[in-house]
Amino acid sequence: MPALVESNIIGVMVYVKQLKEASEWYCSKLGFELGAFEENDFAELTIDGSYVMHLFRDDHCVPYGRAAFTFSTDNIAYIHGVLKRRGVKVEPIQSYGDQQSFGFRDCEGNALMVSQF
Repeated sequence: MPALVESNIIGVMVYVKQLKEASEWYCSKLGFELGAFEENDFAELTIDGSYVMHLFRDDHCVPYGRAAFTFSTDNIAYIHGVLKRRGVKVEPIQSYGDQQSFGFRDCEGNALMVSQF
């Protein structure tokens, strides 16, 4: 049976209670740039002008307990060290065959992950 959707994921959404603070955290800690911003609704986060993800304001959201997606890198040790120096509590780097990854949480407690393949 053919797939009903394409293999590309075109939108990543993370729900937060404090939109302004969360968007500032993602920009200062992860290096994103703020694209479109609607104060009571959403923030678009970009890298070099290209869409990466959205933060949506939701007063009743519950932080992701486990990472629902992973950010890709080609230098996981570097990213791990930079996040640590920026005050982010990072988990140890784990190796799984040809993949390495580590987890951390955003300012609202959402679980995030970085991986290197």
